[in-house]
Amino acid sequence: MNKLLELSDFIEGIFDLYGMNKNNFFIEYDDETNEFVEVPLFVGIEDYDEITLKQLCVYLGMSENEILSKDSSAVKRMWNKYPFFQLFNEYNERWYWFSRFKNEMPSPKEKLLNILFEEQAPIIGVKRYNYKDVTTRMISQLKEIDKIIPGTYHNNAEITNLQIDTEVFFSFPDCAKMLHSFVEMVDRTKELFFKAIENDLNTEEINELNFLTSWLDAVDIMDTSTHITYDNIKTYRKVYKEENLTDFFSYVKIRNFVIAGPWRCQEFFDDMTLVQEFVNIFPQSKKEMHRFAMEVTKFACHFVWSDAKPITNSPEDEAMLSGFNALIGEKDIPIDEQAQELTLIYVDKTSEEMFDWSFYAERLNAATSPQSKGGLKLPVRELEPYNYPDAIYRIEARIEARGGKH
Repeated sequence: MNKLLELSDFIEGIFDLYGMNKNNFFIEYDDETNEFVEVPLFVGIEDYDEITLKQLCVYLGMSENEILSKDSSAVKRMWNKYPFFQLFNEYNERWYWFSRFKNEMPSPKEKLLNILFEEQAPIIGVKRYNYKDVTTRMISQLKEIDKIIPGTYHNNAEITNLQIDTEVFFSFPDCAKMLHSFVEMVDRTKELFFKAIENDLNTEEINELNFLTSWLDAVDIMDTSTHITYDNIKTYRKVYKEENLTDFFSYVKIRNFVIAGPWRCQEFFDDMTLVQEFVNIFPQSKKEMHRFAMEVTKFACHFVWSDAKPITNSPEDEAMLSGFNALIGEKDIPIDEQAQELTLIYVDKTSEEMFDWSFYAERLNAATSPQSKGGLKLPVRELEPYNYPDAIYRIEARIEARGGKH
């Protein structure tokens, strides 16, 4: 293997270790196929290109020398400082397993035996749900609804592209440790952010800030295409000083981790103070928890009837779309080639399919109830991002700080 491929593999290993987003490095969007495709990390064939290397330094919070020398101790710097990363990997493993199977996960010894003697010691997962039975119940439900709303069930049509989704609770005893470490990462990012507004950071602080910013997907709240890396904070330093806010989340939005839905953990609500801290970081999580409360008690069945009508817009919208297609030299999509209408129906889980989760579902419902009824409190920001006319002034100030470029 040549040195460039070795270096690429080393860097990809860092991305895999921390579960970092590979977009714009190893994956790019192909406009022609409308799909994400794998691409080489570096532009050059024989050697790395300086532009990509500098971008990697910022994204990974490492120096050029640490990357080029494949410094394993530098790779583990944040891993050793924040237990979150190992715990989050364990959380994802448990989520992957328990969303599919109802028996306990294999032990490390069982995993090793499976690797060494797969035929003699196969890892067998007992399927959590019988989806054929769910499909049968769905069809019965459609027929019952059809008695009240004729046309719900299509007698002479087939159900196609059926997808059944649901959610699960599972036990993760280290949930609180994972959340504590995550909050610690956010607090450290906040500390370095405010410090960087007033003073220059040293190399160690810069690398930590840049790494945390990359992993947390922490962006300027008024310019969400701009991550709060050290260089970008310096670009906006004057703007931030003039705004003179004390609320970190009136400056910054964090976008990673919330989509992992840690409220799937049965232990999530054991420490309500910690949960409230989580909601302070992610106000949208209360709404997501509320949606989860329904998804964990039901099966969401998405499908398309074989005789479904194509999705159409209003005549005005169709005319506008046709005009736009003509403008860019594209042809209108024929009616028979347009996407068909999607049907969504919810099927309730039986008590057996809910296992012993009723208690956790009740805790979840209580937490997502209005604050007046004891539910979680939504934070009030020092300055809301979309308040008019403040928002316009804040956006204009950032554009000016970037030299008129956006």
